[in-house]
Amino acid sequence: MEIIAKFTLIIFGVFLIGSGILMLIIPAFVRSTLRKAGSTALINYGELSLRMIPAIAFILYAEHSIHPPSFKIIGWYIVLTSIVLMIIPRKFHHRLSNRFADFLTPRMFTLISPFAVMIGGFLLYIIL
Repeated sequence: MEIIAKFTLIIFGVFLIGSGILMLIIPAFVRSTLRKAGSTALINYGELSLRMIPAIAFILYAEHSIHPPSFKIIGWYIVLTSIVLMIIPRKFHHRLSNRFADFLTPRMFTLISPFAVMIGGFLLYIIL
């Protein structure tokens, strides 16, 4: 189970790096993707279910990490927020994502993109 959790977190780290690169190169695409969160039942529950995969990996890998409490907190935070977003009306989740998309201009995505790359890189660094 440790190997599967570690591999899942490696994929998640690469995903974060890729997302950061997309935010830098094509921020308008990332913004339009954010607008779709919660727009349909398939997108809503698909996205939230996919979020659970790295969250559970954080929890399962915690005891093998350099700082188990941090991994558990991150994992449980993602699990609980995903459950809350599954319980609330889908349209509320969609409105919330649109508000974030309104606030986060393409320029802001470009400015925050290095943070996604750094977080993904740091995750890879502490796991590998």
